[in-house]
Amino acid sequence: MLADIGSAIALVLTWQALLWITIGYSLGALLGAIPGLTGILGIALLLPLSFYLPPWVAIPMLVAIAKGSSFGCNIPAILLNTPGTPAAAATCIDGHKLALQGKGSKALKVNLYAGLCGDLFSDIVLILSAGLLAQLALRFGPAEYAAIMLFSLTVVGAVSTGAVTKGIMGAALGVLLGMVGTDMITGVARLDFGVLELTGGINMIALMIGLLSLAEIFLQAERLLSHKHSDGIRRETIPQSSHPDDSRITREDWPLVIKATAIGSLIGTAIGVLPGIGQSVAAFVGYGEARRFSSKPERFGTGTVEGVAAPEAAASAVNGANMIPLLALGIPGDVTAAVLLGALLIQGLAPGPLLFEEHRVTVFALFAGMMLTNLIHVPVGLLFIRAATFITRIKLSHMLPVIFILCVAGTFALNNSLFDVFVLVVAGFFGALLRKGGFAPVTIVIGFILGPLLENSVRQALLISQGRYLTFLERPISLLFIVLTLVSVVGSVVHARRANRRRGTRAESPATSNLQ
Repeated sequence: MLADIGSAIALVLTWQALLWITIGYSLGALLGAIPGLTGILGIALLLPLSFYLPPWVAIPMLVAIAKGSSFGCNIPAILLNTPGTPAAAATCIDGHKLALQGKGSKALKVNLYAGLCGDLFSDIVLILSAGLLAQLALRFGPAEYAAIMLFSLTVVGAVSTGAVTKGIMGAALGVLLGMVGTDMITGVARLDFGVLELTGGINMIALMIGLLSLAEIFLQAERLLSHKHSDGIRRETIPQSSHPDDSRITREDWPLVIKATAIGSLIGTAIGVLPGIGQSVAAFVGYGEARRFSSKPERFGTGTVEGVAAPEAAASAVNGANMIPLLALGIPGDVTAAVLLGALLIQGLAPGPLLFEEHRVTVFALFAGMMLTNLIHVPVGLLFIRAATFITRIKLSHMLPVIFILCVAGTFALNNSLFDVFVLVVAGFFGALLRKGGFAPVTIVIGFILGPLLENSVRQALLISQGRYLTFLERPISLLFIVLTLVSVVGSVVHARRANRRRGTRAESPATSNLQ
């Protein structure tokens, strides 16, 4: 065993492996920084090149693209409130608030280190327990998936920033929008209103970029045209604080970052092992659980390092955990893992239990390559952060048209569809109106992502059990998550009532003092 590990490390510790892994990570980060483009495009671009590279270089290079994209997509999300992926939408809730306070560099560094820890933790879990966890994942059926999705929806309360009723309304609207298209069970088109383009459903990236990014562009443009913000202060550029503590993680920040990163890493790894859930669910659940276990949950949504660390650690932890069912069972956990499955087969490596017996040295070399990717994560990421901070010096009046063009180009490039661009623009206007009405558009994104997953899992469970609703309570794992959902909902209601009481007490205090 030790000889095999030594041989594997010797294969990976070469300048060729380091060069291609660095190229892959940099390409992923660059593509991730452009709204609408993801690491999948980078993997598709370099996949033909992987044919001519050994597997211990090719596979880690493709994995590095996915890891780089996870970091890169958070750069515009934090600095410009322009997330290119649903997972980045969770990061920008607090990340952009920090940027508006002149702490954009701090937010990016928290994002970088939290992502590194999430990646590293899931890679270690992958190396130590791939086969065992993959067998555990096989025990999850539709009932368990439905219970997990139901529990995940409780994160709506965490991102509603006090307006829980509006958050539930937004999530319900997102679930409704997610039902548009062809029914996955019966194959019947629904809610398409005779529009051919809607039979395939609403494009998630177009809707998300419209609600979160284009809406922000419209609101910023309106403020610039009126030459002032709601607080009466004109702002032509993104603020950048000159205080040293606002551009680095301070001694007071580290305990908060470590705690949130640990929570996110655990949640991301657990979710990544389960095929079909992905980074977006992990990021939002990580954000919600970090808020739940925080000593000051009311700070979430106002710009806290915990709100940046938790979703990024959770989303990054999915990268390594997704490889567990892929390598041990040949089951891809998401689109990226599906492409990696094809790359493995091209290299002559058939995923499954026999892979660890017949190609032990190669598998150890893959693991070593993934760990090598984590080593270049920080130096390359810091270079991207330094380059990204120049964005803060550009006037918004110059930046907004460029961001608008990138949003439109990225959305069109997904399917070469003008209808997706139409969805983008309509969602942008609708998102701006929602923001003005006090709604959080991100709740619609959460409902849109989780709604179809919940619906399909519930219906599959009922078909298997012949319509018995008790099946959700008869399975231990499903029952556990249902109980956790009830506890979470009751806890959110109690917390909201206490917060309202405290606000009422503070409001009455001045009046009482005046009477006295």
